[in-house]
Amino acid sequence: DVVVSDTTTINNAGDDVGLKINSTSTGHIMQLQDGGTDVMVVKDGGRVGIGTDAPQQHLEVHDSGGLAYLLINGGGGDGTTTSALQLGGRSASGGNQLAQISAIRGGDTTGQLAFAVKSAANTLTESLRINSAGRFGIGTNDPKSLLNISDPTGTTTFIVTDPTTNASGEHWYLRNAGGDFYIGQSTDSSGAWDSLAGRVIVKDGGNVGIGVIPNYTGLQIHATSNQFGITNSTTGTALTDGFSIAMSGLNAQLINKESGSLGLYTADTER
Repeated sequence: DVVVSDTTTINNAGDDVGLKINSTSTGHIMQLQDGGTDVMVVKDGGRVGIGTDAPQQHLEVHDSGGLAYLLINGGGGDGTTTSALQLGGRSASGGNQLAQISAIRGGDTTGQLAFAVKSAANTLTESLRINSAGRFGIGTNDPKSLLNISDPTGTTTFIVTDPTTNASGEHWYLRNAGGDFYIGQSTDSSGAWDSLAGRVIVKDGGNVGIGVIPNYTGLQIHATSNQFGITNSTTGTALTDGFSIAMSGLNAQLINKESGSLGLYTADTER
């Protein structure tokens, strides 16, 4: 054992290692204490523990008195990345950064989080931003609402998939395409976009189509056998209940399926 009771300084003016500790035992490689209490250990095998002498992973930070913090603090002005955590996988050719979580200074007292992943172009590209107001931006670094989804290609699609199957018709989507808004159902087993599967389409000018891209002003409904039904609390909700407007071939129909009358009114007067 070597006991040092005063400050020890190691100076190395060369280009070799300044301090090397080579342990051939099964005990800790290094153990730092403050008043007899462990503050940092390097276990046999290389695991590092701060606040613990039994780290469970390569690095474990522990505070027996409560919450343990790990602070990465860097400089930089407003709008710049002040600190980052990179995640990667080392290959035979060397290191490879696959993803990055960055802290961005928004102002003197505000901050943002940016999540980036490596793209096909082999660059880290931001895909998710959380701003200081708690808003989430996917594909945008300036979210305008609690959740803002944007696609830089100009067409944004949000898909909801039944996780139990990839069968046709199990993928519903919301899509903004050139200012037109679609609520649709994919007919592709992979969930790929199918423009013919739009169930509700709202054009940029406000025209609405159900089952069709609207050509009429206002509302247009289209189906193989279409029938627009109106029911209320008295009629019930079955296909045989209520009132309907229908097309049968080239014939238009007004149908009251109840035992009541069918009236036509103008100026609030029955004609």
